[in-house]
Amino acid sequence: MSSCGIYTFGNDYVYDQLIALLNSIEANVGTDFPVCIIPYDQRLDKILPEIRARKQVTLYDDWESIKEWDHFVKEVWASHPRSKDVNGNREFWFYQGNTHRKLVSFNGLFEKFVFYDTDSLAMKPLNNLFEKLDHYDFVFDDWEHIKA
Repeated sequence: MSSCGIYTFGNDYVYDQLIALLNSIEANVGTDFPVCIIPYDQRLDKILPEIRARKQVTLYDDWESIKEWDHFVKEVWASHPRSKDVNGNREFWFYQGNTHRKLVSFNGLFEKFVFYDTDSLAMKPLNNLFEKLDHYDFVFDDWEHIKA
């Protein structure tokens, strides 16, 4: 298990955003800082060559772990009283997409990690955040909304 790293989502649909995020990480965090891309779904044809071209970037490929989290989330939502409701075309109003897959981070490669949404950018080094993780189990760094 590596000490520190970054997780994000990725698939071909968000290719441009993913490249922008990876470039910002290289520019503002470091060129050797490990990044692991969690597949949002199976559409990976465009992003796989980009992952292979960057030595610090890997694809989260523990599909058993991903399936376990997928199953867990379906069970949780199925236990909700409204899960049996049919609302127009949306039989499964409660289950929309794979955003829960970010939870595989807790089964992943890094002892300490930061999760970046794919449509965001790394704007500064992460040293202070990882220092806080020496003292706290979980840190939410909402620097964007801290305005004087």
